[in-house]
Amino acid sequence: MNTQPNRVYTIEDITDTLKAWCQLVLVNKTSFFIYFLAGGFSGFLYAHYVKKIIYKSRVTFVIDKQSAEPEEASLLHYTGINVSGNPSPKLLNGDNLRLILQSEFLLKEALISPCASLDGKNLFSLLWKESDGPLIGFSRDIMLKKSIKTLQKEHLLVGKIEDMGSYYFIEMNHENELFCFHFPEKLFESLLNFYENDKARKLNTDEVTIRSHSADLQKEIKNIRNRWSFKKSQSRNLVHFEDQILLENLKKRLDELELKLKINQELLDIASFQRLRKNSFINLIDKPLIPLEYKGKNRMKHAFIFGILYFLVAFIFYLNRTLKKAKL
Repeated sequence: MNTQPNRVYTIEDITDTLKAWCQLVLVNKTSFFIYFLAGGFSGFLYAHYVKKIIYKSRVTFVIDKQSAEPEEASLLHYTGINVSGNPSPKLLNGDNLRLILQSEFLLKEALISPCASLDGKNLFSLLWKESDGPLIGFSRDIMLKKSIKTLQKEHLLVGKIEDMGSYYFIEMNHENELFCFHFPEKLFESLLNFYENDKARKLNTDEVTIRSHSADLQKEIKNIRNRWSFKKSQSRNLVHFEDQILLENLKKRLDELELKLKINQELLDIASFQRLRKNSFINLIDKPLIPLEYKGKNRMKHAFIFGILYFLVAFIFYLNRTLKKAKL
């Protein structure tokens, strides 16, 4: 059992230690100054040759969660079929939207799709400078996956401007200025294409369902008309009470089916209109402008940091040497 009392450090102890350290620095000031200069020179060289200028560009956009027009809304409520062309609320959810923008699928589309402002070249070729030798086959797939992973982890930032409601941004930080300038806008374009393709897919499915339903309605209408005509010709001028009730029921059923058929045609018209209309629920607010904002090499900053680190290393070395001498 340890019965020795714990040592209590006083202000005087701390003051003496600091004085000893200062004395150590003063005695070896020339050496410490040389170490500081060597560290500063190393930091300057590191920043100049290794550190890269990082450019920054940003696209901001707003989501307008549109509702159906009053006429469309009544039809949708009546039929339960959505041909408004608007994406589902899940796809417009803020968290889901950020995941979509950072997905491998959308990043790949943004990288390999031709860019009009680059004379039809894509951003992937700009990133890897395919002019030195085109990447093909397996090597191209590997480099494409590597590029996507790097963008996701290090360069791409997607978020929501919290105090601006449904405002979102796509931010790119990259050492390639031209790539940094074009990528956010290209990713935004890929997002619009994603929603357009989703809309077209859903409209195709809905149109097939509506046309199939319309064909069934037309068959039933034809059968009822044949029954109505047959019963009418059978009774001739002698219409019994039962026949009168039957004819009225047939006529009522015929009117209901024709109304449904008319509604289906209106839905098809709406679907055709939505197919031709471009999505308007995502609106671009700001896009990057040249010259881009950038983070420089910060040569003096790195020189000072490296100088301090070298100084601390030298201080620890001389302090240990002094303590060893004191023990001897």
